[in-house]
Formats: sequence, C-alpha cells, structure tokens
Amino acid sequence: MVRTALLPLVLPYTRSELPAWGRMMALVGGAIDQGWPSTPLVRTRYKWTPYSVWLNLADMHERIVYFCGRHYDLGPQLALRNVLRPGDTFVDIGANIGLMTLLAAHAVGPTGVVYAFEPNPDCCERIRLHVTRNGLTQVHVHPVGLSDQDAMLSLTRETGSSVHGSFAPPPDEATVTARYAVPVRRGDDLLGRAPINRPMVIKIDVEGFECRTLRGLGATIERHTPIVLAEVVAGHLARAGSTVAELFDLMHGFGYTGCAIAIVRRWMRYRLHLVPVTTAETMPPAATDVLWTPANRP
Repeated sequence: MVRTALLPLVLPYTRSELPAWGRMMALVGGAIDQGWPSTPLVRTRYKWTPYSVWLNLADMHERIVYFCGRHYDLGPQLALRNVLRPGDTFVDIGANIGLMTLLAAHAVGPTGVVYAFEPNPDCCERIRLHVTRNGLTQVHVHPVGLSDQDAMLSLTRETGSSVHGSFAPPPDEATVTARYAVPVRRGDDLLGRAPINRPMVIKIDVEGFECRTLRGLGATIERHTPIVLAEVVAGHLARAGSTVAELFDLMHGFGYTGCAIAIVRRWMRYRLHLVPVTTAETMPPAATDVLWTPANRP
C-alpha cells in the first residue's frame, strides 16, 4: 500500500541512510512493485553531486534512488569516488538513465570528459535530459551498445523495470514488455577517434555482455591501461553465452589483476572493502562487481 502522506516524514530519514532506512522505505510502500502510479518524472537531487535527476516512481529501481538519493548499487559508486579525479576520462558502458555518468561528471569536472554508451532509447532520452538540465558540457552520449563486432541486435526489456534491458535471450518470453532493434559497435572504433584524457576509467554493466564488450576494447585497454570496473554476475553471463571464468581469462590476458567490491558499514558510514580475486571460485558470494587494475599498478 502506497502511503504518500508519510513521505515528508520518511524521506529525511531514508536519504540520510540511518539504521533500518530500508524498513522506513517499505513503510510507505517504496519496496513494492505495484501501487505507484505512472506520473510525470519527479525531480530530486543526486547525493554527492550538485546535480538533479528526474525519476519515474512507478519503477522500483528508480524509487529506491528517490528514497536514498543515490544509485542503489553502492559499491561501484564508492569505487568511482575513490579513483576518479578532475581532468580524467570516464567511459560509462551500459549507462542506463545516467546516474553513474552524473557521478563521474562531477568527479572529473569541466576539464575531464565522460562518454556514456546506452542502446536503450528510453534510457538515452533520460540521460540527455540529465545532461541538458544540469549543463554538463563534458558528457557525450552515444545511443549504441558496445560489442566485439558491428551489428543490429535485439534489446529486450522485462517486467519489473521501465528502463533496464538486455541483449541476452529472455528467460521467459512472457516477461518481455518491450523489444528494440538497436546498433552495437566496437568500442575501439569509437574511442580510437575520441579525445582521451589520461588517467582513464571504464565502467561496464551490460547484463552479461561484458566479455563481448571487453573483446571490442582490446586496443583501447592496451593503449590507455585504464582502470576497469565490471559487473560480474554468473547468471547474466550464462544467459549471454559467457562465463565468469571467461571474463577473468580476458582480464588476465590484458595483464590485469582484480579485486571484488564489498561494502562494510561502520556506525553511520559505509566503507569500500576490496577483496583480491584470482579465479571465479574466489569471488565472494555476495559480490557482483570487480575493480580491475594493471598488474604493475598499485
């Protein structure tokens, strides 16, 4: 049951992420898929940045962002806040509605550059809204996916989200709510012609297509030795015909070592905890992201 009358009381608590903030969110129906009507996009401030975001509260994932003021996936955000500096280049592959893009734009500043790649046309429309309304001249949006060869692929959107999509075959056709024919390109071809500031950081979250994306970035990785933040979810990779072991082999072949991203909460603060991983079997059970760095870099 949605209890919007309680929002003025609950939001200060949840956005401060005080103990049991998730229960407070559930109190007003924030964790329930149904019940939130489709309304005009709601504007709120993105924590850790001076920027505004526009959210669809009918989408459960965006509703979590509304309640806590940040992207719900905390580990990658803390990692990016640690590694990005003014003037850097950030490449956001699988940018979704642009929350990580905004975080990076603030971190690299006007002297840096951000390239956001997102094939979902609905997501691209929101990214452009965020870029335009916040006046982010350092952000460049590319409405394409990245892979190891140029093609037109089918992107499916499933029940539970208005914007999430995948190139992998859906587990159940009955859950598909939308399907798009979208272009994919090799990252090396696009980034090879783009102005690049060093250092460079690449984030990849493409619902199982991480291996194909990485194979299309081989020359970029060799030339710029970026830090790479990649989602590693065995189920997503399997749906796309890949494995965690294949992803690890690719990164080791580039000369990289990996640390799984974990979060430790101490009193009122979250802290980033990096766990060295060498094989698929050494991934912590709850970890879904790995920070990869060249083996010769601390």
